[in-house]
Amino acid sequence: MRNGFIFSAAFTLFAQTAIAAPDCPAPEPTTEADRIYALSKIWKIADRDFAWFHQVPDLDWDAEYLRHLPMVRDAETELEYFRALQSFITALQDGHTNLNPTPSLRRGCVLDAPPIRLTPFGAGIYVTNIDSELADTVPVGSQVVSVDGEDIEAKIERDVLPYLATSSPHVRREYAAGGRSYWLLGPLFGSVGTTARIGIVTPNGENRVISVKRNRYSEGGIDWVRTRNDPAGEGSVHLSWDRDIAILSLNSFSDDTVPEQFDALLPEIRRAKGLIIDVSRNGGGSTAIGGHVMRRFINAPAPGSRWMTPKHVSAFKVWGEGGLEGYAEWASPMWETGEHNTLTPLDVADRLIVPIAIVTSKWTASAAEDFMVFAKSQPHMVQIGEATFGSTGQPVHFELPGGLSARVSAKRDTLPDGTDFVGTGVIPDIAVSPDLDDVLNNRDPALDRAIENVRGRIE
Repeated sequence: MRNGFIFSAAFTLFAQTAIAAPDCPAPEPTTEADRIYALSKIWKIADRDFAWFHQVPDLDWDAEYLRHLPMVRDAETELEYFRALQSFITALQDGHTNLNPTPSLRRGCVLDAPPIRLTPFGAGIYVTNIDSELADTVPVGSQVVSVDGEDIEAKIERDVLPYLATSSPHVRREYAAGGRSYWLLGPLFGSVGTTARIGIVTPNGENRVISVKRNRYSEGGIDWVRTRNDPAGEGSVHLSWDRDIAILSLNSFSDDTVPEQFDALLPEIRRAKGLIIDVSRNGGGSTAIGGHVMRRFINAPAPGSRWMTPKHVSAFKVWGEGGLEGYAEWASPMWETGEHNTLTPLDVADRLIVPIAIVTSKWTASAAEDFMVFAKSQPHMVQIGEATFGSTGQPVHFELPGGLSARVSAKRDTLPDGTDFVGTGVIPDIAVSPDLDDVLNNRDPALDRAIENVRGRIE
């Protein structure tokens, strides 16, 4: 037993011997000047390089700087300093624009959460996994309605959303409810070792208030009730079959061995009458790796995304603002534009053109979204599942006083016709999302629908 919990009626169970806490070095001291410089550096780099100001049209970046200046200047602790800067950069609301905590602030050092995983479904937030020590008291599938006596939605609004940098509303909701432990965010987070009082409604309708220690990261050793029994989720490439339909799971484009693994499976894949490519767990990596796979299955040129990045020629801007003939366009923000390569089909003998369904989720991100942009031009490919993550770009990385680091997205990627998919995700042809019952019973409705779709096109 590793956890203690306390029933609202003060019934107590104890925990097993605690596992050693994570390495938590002392914070690097910062002066008032350091903190003001950090805020100013974020402002400067974003003002010059940020590619997504059009997606936050009501943001006054200068006013936001002035609003955060006293917050940063007067920060008395490392956590206050981090939160002030985090709030500032979050105003840009971009998933590739954020602040990274220092080693002394890593999860389990200053802040921690109970060993409970939360997932939103509809208007509710539910327990979808928990340490086995708590399972009888907090049944999986319970709805969480309050934390420390406060409505959970109100707590999210105050303590999570002001610091949560995302591009897409559907991802923001998932992160806000479930938490982002790397950024020390979530409705269950609090000081290490403190107790969270959590109000729940169990699956059978019973109201309970339980108290659970915040020691998920500081002590570790969690024995989760639900474990994934899913070979497709293991490794970067996995091949399985539904009779004559091949199911190719591509779980990463950041693994340089993916092309080699894929090529080794091709002789077997060639037996397929239909193909499902599952990128629902693929968080991205290299667009070129996805392109290597996609070329094998395209029947016509597949254009990649278009991109834009802010362009600065200071003298041209001054001349444009002064009305000098030939430079008027420079009075407004200017862009350097380009395109990702169009994929060209392989020779007919090297292609495999069969009915294809590609399964996506809200966690299909970055280079995996580029993969979907290529697929959109191919009539024999159907996207099934959820809208993708909706965030990509080329960030500028930089260091800040106190051991912090940050990044600001400097490249705007769009569909080939110029339509944004950052902020919405690449939209599926057939929308399928799991519900709570699907998750608790390890069902994959998008994959099931993909099999049905491909089966219908080959029979």
